[in-house]
Amino acid sequence: MLQSIPLRNRVYRSRNVSPLPLTAPYRDVGHTGTYRLWGQEQMHGAIDAVLHEGMSIRRAAEQYGVPKSSLGDWLSGRVLADASCGPATYLSFAEEEELVVFLTRCASIGYAKSRKEVLALVQR
Repeated sequence: MLQSIPLRNRVYRSRNVSPLPLTAPYRDVGHTGTYRLWGQEQMHGAIDAVLHEGMSIRRAAEQYGVPKSSLGDWLSGRVLADASCGPATYLSFAEEEELVVFLTRCASIGYAKSRKEVLALVQR
């Protein structure tokens, strides 16, 4: 008997059908985040303003567009001036570019390197 009733008549539908697909409201796929939207020049300007001009940390942070806590961390020495996130790089930028050119050339002639081979090349 269920075979004879069309599927659209067997599925319960609310009268308030949402035109958009239901997704979790807390997931914003296109959101890139607000991590470190300031540059080194802005931070160095704020540091100079605090150290040499006697400006307060809060005012310098507002004027130069850097977070107050980050400016405070830099001034107190908790964070090094040229620190970066993550582990240190194994290759310099020039070495990495040379490796990219080499691997691209190998792949273009049909002799692609595996991950193990690339790691062995880098660790030499």
